[in-house]
Amino acid sequence: MRNLISSFGQTSGMALGTLSSRITGIFRDIALVAAIGTAIFADTYSVANSLPNIIYILIAGGAINAVFIPALVRHMKDDEDNGQLFTDQLLSFIGLVLLIIVTLGVIFSASIVSLYATNSWSSQDFKIATMFAMWFIPQVFFYGVFAIASQVLNARGIFVLPMFAPIVNNLIVISTSIVFLSISSQVPTTDSVSNVQITLL
Repeated sequence: MRNLISSFGQTSGMALGTLSSRITGIFRDIALVAAIGTAIFADTYSVANSLPNIIYILIAGGAINAVFIPALVRHMKDDEDNGQLFTDQLLSFIGLVLLIIVTLGVIFSASIVSLYATNSWSSQDFKIATMFAMWFIPQVFFYGVFAIASQVLNARGIFVLPMFAPIVNNLIVISTSIVFLSISSQVPTTDSVSNVQITLL
């Protein structure tokens, strides 16, 4: 009976987390569009913001999900220390690999952006997209750490906590967009945006 109640609590928590994530995601998108508009400036932001996902999926995501996570789960079940040593070693190794990927990504951010830039972009548009990319690419590191940490929690029967991480992210974006709107008299363009505004975003 206790296991049934615990399972129901976990399932309810995951459902609540997923629903809350979707709802806050809608408000996140609304707030972001209000802050940066839908013109070329928004395109530079969107392209740069999609790069971490692309890099992670192409380079790290597949290896983490297909190779490391099954090994992690196996060691947590079979090892006398419940996989603690393997977990520590895995986090250290993946952290180092991700840091190398992030460093290379930032160094070659202009080249990466050029793969997704359109012919209609001016040199200033490309410059702003590259600046955004240099800020956003380090997200790759946190994607990998989150993936491993989530699996560690899941293997230990904790499923609810990771479901609420996207909610926190959405709330941060919403808050940032509100602050951005409060200091901006108009929707910025790639020619008018300031370094302070780029850093805030």
